[in-house]
Amino acid sequence: MPSESPGEAPARIVVLGATGYTGRLLAHALVARGLRPVIAGRSAAKLQALSEELGGVETALANT
Repeated sequence: MPSESPGEAPARIVVLGATGYTGRLLAHALVARGLRPVIAGRSAAKLQALSEELGGVETALANT
């Protein structure tokens, strides 16, 4: 992972469609590698459940 320059915000990984099949697999793989992605999707309930599965990662609700 690239190092940060002084004054720069850390890089963030956002998984869009995290509650779908591929998004869920990707989110689990990232967490298994020690990363903390932000998971995003349209269902607050599904995002909350997935976040709990992943150890409480941050969520973002995508409005439709």
